[in-house]
Amino acid sequence: MQQLKIMAVELTDLFIQDNHFILKLILQQNHPLFVHISVSYTVRGKIISALSVYAQCVECKIKKMDDMMNFLKMAIFSLVLSLAGCVSLVFAKSPFNDMPEGEYVVDLSHASVVWKVSHLGLSSYVARFADFEAAIDYDTSDITQSKVTAKINPLSIQTAYPNAKEKDFDNILATDKSWFNAGEFASIDFVSTSIEMTGEKTAVMKGKLTFLGVSKPVSLDVEFNGAMLRQPFSGKPTMGFSATTTIQRTNWGMSKYAPDIGDEVEVMIEGEFVKSDG
Repeated sequence: MQQLKIMAVELTDLFIQDNHFILKLILQQNHPLFVHISVSYTVRGKIISALSVYAQCVECKIKKMDDMMNFLKMAIFSLVLSLAGCVSLVFAKSPFNDMPEGEYVVDLSHASVVWKVSHLGLSSYVARFADFEAAIDYDTSDITQSKVTAKINPLSIQTAYPNAKEKDFDNILATDKSWFNAGEFASIDFVSTSIEMTGEKTAVMKGKLTFLGVSKPVSLDVEFNGAMLRQPFSGKPTMGFSATTTIQRTNWGMSKYAPDIGDEVEVMIEGEFVKSDG
């Protein structure tokens, strides 16, 4: 019987519904024949498990290619079953699924709303809002049915302008009618309209942003950072999130100095949300 001379075989991009299996089959002709099957399992691009299975045939010879392929099929089938079990275990242990439902409110001492805009194409001007409210009406059974609301006080702009005693630049930005016009529009409001999970801990949240009296749809990329049934300092259920979005300020009527002062504004949000007592 002649031993098969197979050095390497690779199979990639095998899709099973929404789950993506990447299989690498490496068959090395040594004596004894050594077969190495490595599998990386991803859910929508996020690697959550990796398994390796090793099979060794001591002093054996392969008669037919069909024998080898049957062996590989059985090995892959076993791996798929194992991976399915791993996936179920990972999702079952997700801390977000264990959190109590209800209202969670933002902890301002562990939250930020930072934005930046291009300054003449030379640098990004960075500022933040220090005063805001946000809440999550959290649905444990279906996270995508949760609702998020936020309200920002434009008077709370902080730019770290270096000559504040000579020029109160924060107040100018907050109150000037060509900028945030806080005298007429006392808040910047957001209400979510949908949440779509894109991974185990990532989502796209869409909603309506009302700014300078204009309401427009926005989309935020959200990352679920972590959740604790009992945060060690507060002793309360707490969840943490990061989110980013980019908006065009001229769509809301703020066109001063555009495009020299960039039209696109990048917004970066961090927040810990604590379960309300009520």
